[in-house]
Amino acid sequence: MTLRLRRMAAIFALVLVALTLATCISAEQHDYVTYDANKDEFQMLMVMTDIRGKDADDLDYMLAVYKNRDHLIAPALPGGANALALVPYTFLRTGEKQMVALNIYASRPSELEKTDVPFSLSNIQVHPGTFFVQDKKLGFYQSITVPGATVDAALAEISKAMQDEDMVKNIQTEIDRRNAGGKMATWEQVTAEAVKQMVFPTGTEPASQPATQADQVEPQFALDMETLNNLKQAIADKKLLLKRNKTAITLALPMTARDAAGLAGMYKAAIARGQELVKTTKETEENSQDLHMAKTALQVTEAMTITPADKSLTLSLDLLQMAQGFASKPVERIDMNDKDGDKTSSADAVKYMQDHKVAVDQTITLEQIVKDFNAGKLKSYPSDKPVTPGEGIPTPK
Repeated sequence: MTLRLRRMAAIFALVLVALTLATCISAEQHDYVTYDANKDEFQMLMVMTDIRGKDADDLDYMLAVYKNRDHLIAPALPGGANALALVPYTFLRTGEKQMVALNIYASRPSELEKTDVPFSLSNIQVHPGTFFVQDKKLGFYQSITVPGATVDAALAEISKAMQDEDMVKNIQTEIDRRNAGGKMATWEQVTAEAVKQMVFPTGTEPASQPATQADQVEPQFALDMETLNNLKQAIADKKLLLKRNKTAITLALPMTARDAAGLAGMYKAAIARGQELVKTTKETEENSQDLHMAKTALQVTEAMTITPADKSLTLSLDLLQMAQGFASKPVERIDMNDKDGDKTSSADAVKYMQDHKVAVDQTITLEQIVKDFNAGKLKSYPSDKPVTPGEGIPTPK
């Protein structure tokens, strides 16, 4: 991994430590996603099984999430919680263009931070779920339907956001370097340097000497001036657009055939190096976060294709394949405290909900839920009187 990724992993670890000092829910999460081509809709299902908490406050938090089920957009990215549990993949819809990010597995928030989004969330269909008991363990499911039009609206906004002035400035910096006599690099050099930087920390690395500017080999050093100018103009004109064809998202980058082939070759070499590292690296305390990130990245590449052409390079990511890849991982307990012995028992969780007069289905199972979901017959359990979005979620004062 690069130094930047190592720093990100260190920050990630610090946040994880902070969260493990707090109480939180633990469960096994099973996610599922399908796509209806005729309706152009994505159907997504989250099923939590063996729900437990560290104390009554945790279970009360889970109860509050349940009471907000009419507003609960979950799972926003099926399988995402299994890939990176710290990232919230659950949201409360608080308005047509407003939401609150919610991580069920993190500590109960002290307050809710509403975020405005530039596209409408109103067309996302929320199908409220219910608690259930299987093998004397508490479960909960929730599902949503996301129209393709909503995905398109989000992609349009992402396209705008990623084409900012900083990108133009970065390209201009390289153009200025070349005009000042800076040398180009070959794609072979750039690829070799990229592969060289893909390492995992061992805890015994010698102190590295800061690289001089002459030693640095950056990917932009290999780009043709024609490519640099074309990319700069396309970004300035906001013409780099993420487009969707059913489940696939594509992005076409204007560049010369040489650069398209070079980038495609570097991508292929990076995947091969990543696969080698994951296969041969023994997980340790020092590299666990980097190793997990590498495995997640490789899963993304399985759903991605890069196609070089005479005047462009096209990137394509199949959303359905990526999400199903994440969701198909062996289910692991998502437990931010990582102290299973500190958790209330499964029976306690069931009893807590029953004591609070919450309907807990004693007949359905995970298998039946998934079967009904795939058949388009999964039952919804909307509230008779929906609460105000977010009501009861924050820690009581």
